[in-house]
Amino acid sequence: MRYFPYADKTAAIPRKQRHNGYLTIRFRYMETNAIALLCYSLSIYPPFERLLMTKISKQDVSYVASLAQLSLDEAAQERLVREMGDILAYMDTLNALDTSEVEPMMHALEMTNILREDVPGDPLPREEALKNAPVDNGEHFIVPIILEGENGS
Repeated sequence: MRYFPYADKTAAIPRKQRHNGYLTIRFRYMETNAIALLCYSLSIYPPFERLLMTKISKQDVSYVASLAQLSLDEAAQERLVREMGDILAYMDTLNALDTSEVEPMMHALEMTNILREDVPGDPLPREEALKNAPVDNGEHFIVPIILEGENGS
């Protein structure tokens, strides 16, 4: 059983399109991507819990597609019935794992805060802050108007 359709295509994804070391699975079709995201929602939101216990039907695919405002032809519906079933079967596999001994974490990678402690210091003097400004009035930066107000200024 393939848990993630088109997962073999991820090798061609540039590194900058991957999210913080997580493997981003790019699906071949936009509707598949939207449906896959909704499948994830099905697994975590209570109104959709019934779908995890049952087999995915064309009606379920049509309902989720309508939520995503997608129109699907018959072939796409058949394909998505299989793919959504695979995704939800994988979610069931993950839900079956005993995680009682696993410590909850915020991120998949071990990371530490490398920033300094936030200690208030003396503010930068106004003259120092404005010394590199192209135009200032002694108190503020002067910048060009980019949005016009109601009175045209």
